[in-house]
Amino acid sequence: IHEQTLGSADAMLLRLLDGDETMGGSKKPYDPRIHFVLIRDAYLDANPGNKDLKNWLDAALNSFDQVYGKDRPGFIEGYKKLKSIIKPW
Repeated sequence: IHEQTLGSADAMLLRLLDGDETMGGSKKPYDPRIHFVLIRDAYLDANPGNKDLKNWLDAALNSFDQVYGKDRPGFIEGYKKLKSIIKPW
C-alpha cells in the first residue's frame, strides 16, 4: 500500500507540474484521502486508547469525505476547502 500511495502521489505531482491535473479530462483530480487514512492509522497505533485523538482524526477523515466524496475538486481547491474545515488539534 505504501508503494502504491507514493506512486500515486508522484504521478499526481507530475500532473500538477505539467499544468494539467486531469490530463485533458481523462483523469479525475487527485484524492489525498488514502494518505490521511495511513497517517490516521499510524497515529492511532502509536496512541492506543487516546479517545480525543481518535475523535479528532475521525472528524478530519469525515472532512476528507465531504470534500472528496462526490465531485473531486482540483488539488489546490481541495486543499483550501480542507484547511477551512479541519480545525487544528
